[in-house]
Amino acid sequence: MKLISNSTLAARDLMFAAVGAFLCGFVSASPAVAQAGPPSSEQVIITSPYVVRQAPAPANRAAGLRNPELISVTRAVSYADLDLSKAVGVTELQTRVRNTARDVCAELNRLYPRTGGQYIYSNTDCVKKATDDGMEVVKQVAAVATPK
Repeated sequence: MKLISNSTLAARDLMFAAVGAFLCGFVSASPAVAQAGPPSSEQVIITSPYVVRQAPAPANRAAGLRNPELISVTRAVSYADLDLSKAVGVTELQTRVRNTARDVCAELNRLYPRTGGQYIYSNTDCVKKATDDGMEVVKQVAAVATPK
């Protein structure tokens, strides 16, 4: 009889809960964040939605995911050179966010193709989700930069 430790069971249960939440669309944390601090860190971080890499279960194990891995692509968009108290600066940052969102999603699709069944994609539009998350941060940063 093979004994399984409680920590192994807890880790397995946590893994299944994370994958289940992802597949059900409950992973909704906003991955785009603004960095605070010195001017060199004035960035919006753009992150693609997660992809789950699945390894097929061996023939002697029950069907399902074995060691799933959450994958995303992230890039920083600097606004250190922009004056966000002016509309032209905010518009330029929005353009940069849109372009970077498109780029991270293209990179995700290139590195982890949808064909072959090894990767599970959520039902969200990658570019729209990454852009929307980034634009929320742009609104917050622009609101702070706008003189009262």
